[in-house]
Amino acid sequence: MMIGGAIVAAMSLRRLRKSALVTLDPGWYQPLHLASVVFCLLGTLVLSIWFEDIGFPLGALVMCTGMYLLSGLRKPLIFVMAAGFVAIVALVMTRMLYVPLPMGSWL
Repeated sequence: MMIGGAIVAAMSLRRLRKSALVTLDPGWYQPLHLASVVFCLLGTLVLSIWFEDIGFPLGALVMCTGMYLLSGLRKPLIFVMAAGFVAIVALVMTRMLYVPLPMGSWL
């Protein structure tokens, strides 16, 4: 297995010299796609730091709604979809998997 792994690694390194390691689709250079990546990264950072204070319901609702808005959905139904998704995830996590989720200090 070690010899086979070494052969596969050597073949991959040989191919790597001929092509780029990562190629991005031109669509990723659109401002909304970059904004959604930045929003997701910053939102995850903020929630990881202040998750106990913000709480799962508010944090997940803001993240879901923001991602829907940044993906181009502008209908009022996105708020219902985000609230439904958060409610289902909270139900599954707390009632079925017995994982306590913080409600936040704002409640």
